Parts: sequence; structure tokens; C-alpha cells
Amino acid sequence: MVDSLDVLSSYLDKESMLRYSQRKEAKLNDIGIVLYKRYGSFPQVIGISENSPAEKKGIQIGDFISSLDGRSTLTMSMTEANLYLKDRDKKTIKLRIFKIEETKEVNIERTLLFEE
Repeated sequence: MVDSLDVLSSYLDKESMLRYSQRKEAKLNDIGIVLYKRYGSFPQVIGISENSPAEKKGIQIGDFISSLDGRSTLTMSMTEANLYLKDRDKKTIKLRIFKIEETKEVNIERTLLFEE
């Protein structure tokens, strides 16, 4: 039944619900990318914040993210993938990125991008 949800709808497990709750409460550290995900595909980078950790590590628009900390993004919803990129702590996150010509892994430390 969950598989019948569209790409913008998703079931959130316990860990994802905790991340979702934290997102509402606190300033979260981020790597500075905007993702888009079609059903049955990997999330694709469609935007990058200037001077963000992702930009400094060479992430480019058009890159696909195949895993986050070793967890495949193929079965994640767009909501889950975006929640996974943000955290209260400045923990480093490992992304596996692929382009048509190569695949690489990068470790990126999350940081507070915007002060309110």
C-alpha cells in the first residue's frame, strides 16, 4: 500500500518522524542542496546554496545522490531524503554521488546555512 503513494507522499519510520519533529523546533544544520526525486529514481540535485558545504565539495546541479550514509535513496521519498540531509548536530554525512561518467563518495559536514 505504501508503494502506491506518489513521490511527494511517504510513510515516515520512527527515525524520520524524529527528524521531522526536530525540523519544526530548531535551527538545523544542512549541506546546502535542493533535491528533486521522481518516483522510482534517485534524487537529483536541482539547486545548491552559494558557499555551502556541498558547493565547497564540488557537488553540481544534475548530480544524482544514490546513498546517504550508506542507505540507498532509491526507495526513499523526497521527504525522507531531505530530512536525512538536515540535523541539529554538525555531523558529517557521506553521500554517494553519480554522474553519467563517474561515481564518487564525499563526506560533507552539515552547517547552519541561514541565521534568522
